Amino acid sequence: MLNKLIFNLVFLILLISCGKNSGNNGSSTPVIPEENIVFSINPDPGTSTQAVLGVTHTITILISSKLPSTGVLISWKIVQEANQTAILEEKNISTIFSTADILTSLLTPGILYSCTITVTSKSKPSNTLTKTIKLARK
Repeated sequence: MLNKLIFNLVFLILLISCGKNSGNNGSSTPVIPEENIVFSINPDPGTSTQAVLGVTHTITILISSKLPSTGVLISWKIVQEANQTAILEEKNISTIFSTADILTSLLTPGILYSCTITVTSKSKPSNTLTKTIKLARK
């Protein structure tokens, strides 16, 4: 009889302790959705063409959205506008920082180029933003 009473008491304690989350009344921690990627380009040419004054040119990517904990992948490709010939095949950098520099080179004076920049969340690949700017070396 005593063994049955102890067994029932232990079973009841286990049942009660497993059935409740202590401290939060059974609620779970809310999942905060990842912010959509937002970035800007510096210097930002707007709708005009960015003048490249030397052999190399730096474009700074400024990510203003909250970064995913796993970071982002920044990729870019430069093509000639006239014939879509790639002069810089797609390059990628992985970062956990909100600022990254892209270095361009090999631009021929007098030719118009397009630089397509894509920033993608590493934890959620569907969270991506692409921007294109025009470049011309003087």
